[in-house]
Amino acid sequence: MPASSLSVTVRKYFFLKLILILFFLVLYGCLGFVGYFQSPGPSNHNEFFMVEEGDSLRVISQRLYEDGFIASERLFRWGIMLSGKSRTFKTGDYFIPLSESPYDIAHLIMSTQAQHKKITIPEGLTNHQVLMVLREKTFLKDDVTTMPFEGMLYPETYVFAKGTKISRVLAEMNKNMEKTLNKLWCKRVPGLPLKSRLEALTLASIVEKEAMVNAEKPTIAGVYLNRLRQNMPLQADPTIIYGLSHGTGDLGRLLVRSDMTQDGPFNTYKNKGLPPTPIANPSLASLKAVLLHPENTDALYFVADGKGGHRFCKHYHVHKTNIEKLRALKKCG
Repeated sequence: MPASSLSVTVRKYFFLKLILILFFLVLYGCLGFVGYFQSPGPSNHNEFFMVEEGDSLRVISQRLYEDGFIASERLFRWGIMLSGKSRTFKTGDYFIPLSESPYDIAHLIMSTQAQHKKITIPEGLTNHQVLMVLREKTFLKDDVTTMPFEGMLYPETYVFAKGTKISRVLAEMNKNMEKTLNKLWCKRVPGLPLKSRLEALTLASIVEKEAMVNAEKPTIAGVYLNRLRQNMPLQADPTIIYGLSHGTGDLGRLLVRSDMTQDGPFNTYKNKGLPPTPIANPSLASLKAVLLHPENTDALYFVADGKGGHRFCKHYHVHKTNIEKLRALKKCG
């Protein structure tokens, strides 16, 4: 056989062998890729995973990897992208069993099989009242044996799947309040007479219960901060209610004058300074009113104006006049 023909034959054999090698490498890679998606995941416990509004594929993949649900963030992301469904995630809280495969996790968070329901927690509820709201949601599982610290449940609308444990809901609310409080504390205005995040949260809870409209919250915060600076009793009726109701927030009647004379750590008529704990779960507006933009006012007193707001003043004799105006308005009404 001529040398030239032999050379051509060798080259054909070489390229054929190369093609076969590449084919088997691709096949091996594909099988490995498929095997990864079908194999059990590394998680050794049952856990919930939250997909929040606006979460990208990269964010979801990274959090799944960091939380120990998947072994490879990159392979999971590539698999979702190849499926052409990288934008079909459903917002909500997903229960992921231990050792769930990446394929099943992907199918779960991209499907509509999970039944999700909204839970709205109003602002200004005590922990006891929040728990009562959650226990009324029959799609949740009641497993609560302990509660977070009073005031540490962020009021918001949440989305959870059917069968979610109430403790999981409380944990999410607690996490959101911690994150919000820490963020605002770091940005607080200078010169506040507050020594800790707990004191800020406590004052915000009082502002939450006193304010009738959000627009007045910075002013009410300013009044209480002035009282703290001057070592005056806060004289906040909501703290009395909290103490007498043993933290339930519902006294079942109106306050009377004798309530203000009873001993107790939440009596801010007899005790100066803040009560030992928050008296409710404050809103973001109340937290901001205390930490970011309390009004620079000289007012030390306020009383309801009978029209949904308050009258503020610096001097006690003016405050007494405002109280008489409120009483007269109530008589006319």
